[in-house]
Amino acid sequence: VDWIESRRWTPRVFLIVHNLDAEMLRCDKTQRVLSRLASLQRVHLVASVDHINCPLLWDQGKLSGYNFMWEDVTTLLSYVEETSYETSLMAQNSGTLALSSLLSVYRSLPHNSRGVFRIILEKHLDANSQKYTGMAFSELYGRCREEMLVTSDLALRTMLTEFLDHQMVKWRRDEHLYIPTDLSVLRQFHSQIQDS
Repeated sequence: VDWIESRRWTPRVFLIVHNLDAEMLRCDKTQRVLSRLASLQRVHLVASVDHINCPLLWDQGKLSGYNFMWEDVTTLLSYVEETSYETSLMAQNSGTLALSSLLSVYRSLPHNSRGVFRIILEKHLDANSQKYTGMAFSELYGRCREEMLVTSDLALRTMLTEFLDHQMVKWRRDEHLYIPTDLSVLRQFHSQIQDS
């Protein structure tokens, strides 16, 4: 990408990507490279996506690089064939995140935000129950202060806003936070972030 950028003259290049959110293209490195290519002046990206929650793959930097112009060209055809192989939690339980989307968003978070999410996650896993009511905001704030992840209540609420925007966390009226994802998926997620 740097080499292309450094050349005085480059031909116009049109990249056509069918299914930009395909399993093999979801990793952060691939999305970062494609976003960087799309940001070049003489490179044009035409892409399709299949999943309604595909934008969860991209942080603000990648979205800025892609500089998408969105066009809805939904065919309204049934996804019978595509969803017959779907193993993500999205297909089983709407409103929750698939493991790959959760990992992608998590990896794009700043270090302290990851720490906050990890605290919520570990509390959820310790409860070991699908009917877990959530972690009290006051308890989360205390733990985050102990681990020096936040300096104020406002800083924590700001971090939580990003989690809420990406539907990584839900906030109950009684000031309790929980992760709206199946326990088995959370365990897989936890083991993957421990390994990295």
